[in-house]
Amino acid sequence: LVRDKPVSGILRAHTPANLDTIPFPDYEPFGVKDMLDNHSMDTRLYRYSRPNPRPFNIVASRSCPFNCSFFVHQHRSIPYRDRSIDNIMAEIKYFYEKYEFNILIILDELFAVSNKRMLDFCNAVMAGKEKYHWDFDWMFQTHASAKLTLPVLKLAKKAGCFFFSYGLESASEKVLKSMNKKIQ
Repeated sequence: LVRDKPVSGILRAHTPANLDTIPFPDYEPFGVKDMLDNHSMDTRLYRYSRPNPRPFNIVASRSCPFNCSFFVHQHRSIPYRDRSIDNIMAEIKYFYEKYEFNILIILDELFAVSNKRMLDFCNAVMAGKEKYHWDFDWMFQTHASAKLTLPVLKLAKKAGCFFFSYGLESASEKVLKSMNKKIQ
């Protein structure tokens, strides 16, 4: 089920296993349009690819599939869940039409946890750009375990990706082992 209208309300402490059933956020109470129109030029956090950036954030998954010792969800009381690419595209379409952003920031630390997910996302973005005339660049974060390949990264660039970052907790094997990090 893809919902195309946001719903106001308090976020429930427990969310369903299928994140696609959750309505899109309602940003109106926060004055997002005013922020995009008048206050989005701050480049202290990111270097944007556009001279007049209108950055917009989405979240495409929750929790984490790994078992790091410091992670709050370590014992799997809240399992990793990701949204479908179709649902992510529906959210992008809805908010692009509403706010006319030109930079998309995917906030998930593990958005590109696999080459397949990244390929599917890139192909969907390119299809959306063709079909809906989207004009935005995008960025994402990932984990060193993602092992993204050069062809996947080239496709991401073609789809409008201008920046990505890897989370590296330590270069010390001893520290990584103590955190139960399985980075290779």
